[in-house]
Amino acid sequence: MDNVNHPRHYTAGGIEVIDFLKAKLTQAEYRGFLKGNVIKYLSRAGLKGAETQDYEKALWYLNRLCKDCTMEYHSMQIPEGDDEK
Repeated sequence: MDNVNHPRHYTAGGIEVIDFLKAKLTQAEYRGFLKGNVIKYLSRAGLKGAETQDYEKALWYLNRLCKDCTMEYHSMQIPEGDDEK
């Protein structure tokens, strides 16, 4: 079982909670959720005994946030050859 990327208890019901949240929240709410989790795991790192795992979880949420921002950035780009000169 992978306790960082796909914890078994987050997939009960046939969908990962993160995917459900992304579908139900606005983009701003979803990004706020991701940022909040980054802060949570960084600020509690080591307090529950698994410091490295807390950093890995923070990085997981940060990577999701970066991916979401990158997807938005690329969707706003002007397709090559369509730019006005």
